[in-house]
Amino acid sequence: MATLAEQLNPTPIQQAENEPSVVEEKIVASTVAGADTEELSDLSEGYEGSITSTKGSSSFSSWYHRIAPLVRNRQVRVLAHGQLLEHDMPCFYRFKPWSQCSATCWEDGQPMPFMKREIDESKLVMTRGKSFAKCPSNIKKNFIQKAPCNLQRCPLKLSSFSNWTECIYKNPELRKEGGCYQMRMLPLEDRLIYVDTSELTRDCSNDHCPQDNLQRRETQLSMSKLTLGDHHAVRRC
Repeated sequence: MATLAEQLNPTPIQQAENEPSVVEEKIVASTVAGADTEELSDLSEGYEGSITSTKGSSSFSSWYHRIAPLVRNRQVRVLAHGQLLEHDMPCFYRFKPWSQCSATCWEDGQPMPFMKREIDESKLVMTRGKSFAKCPSNIKKNFIQKAPCNLQRCPLKLSSFSNWTECIYKNPELRKEGGCYQMRMLPLEDRLIYVDTSELTRDCSNDHCPQDNLQRRETQLSMSKLTLGDHHAVRRC
């Protein structure tokens, strides 16, 4: 007979641990397939499971043995898949990778360069049900996204800029005797310029050099005298 200390000890003795688990008759009976299960399930696969489980896991084992034939049955799997497809689903789609840019730079007078991408039809899932908005009507055709690219201006040749400044003195002290020159005018916008010529400046003839103040006054005075002479000539007539 066990002592009081052995009775109060929660740890079972070694002999009790080695004893086989008790399997209730109800659990054994529940694992036997009925007539309906024979028609739905494929019992020819011969699943044989061990029911020598502990009392805590016996209910899970019983539940698994009940649904195992249904899980293996193809008709049941098809019906479950059909039920899943009947649920409302939103429109899902994925784009293919971006294409190359239509141009390496932005030419003057030309449209802005762009890249585009299209829908990957293999990743397209159309809307199901009425809970979600429908896919765009052109989702399978001409559904294209565009984005600008390579927006830097194309380089221009230096020789293409034909505007020049007015002639100025090379040496302000020598004035016309030192000669005159003019500079090529370039745009202030941010763009690359291809240097195809070294002609940034060019000489001017003396006729195009700016006039001195004294020479300018003499010219204005002579023009005034010419105008007055013509005026008196008209009055005499």
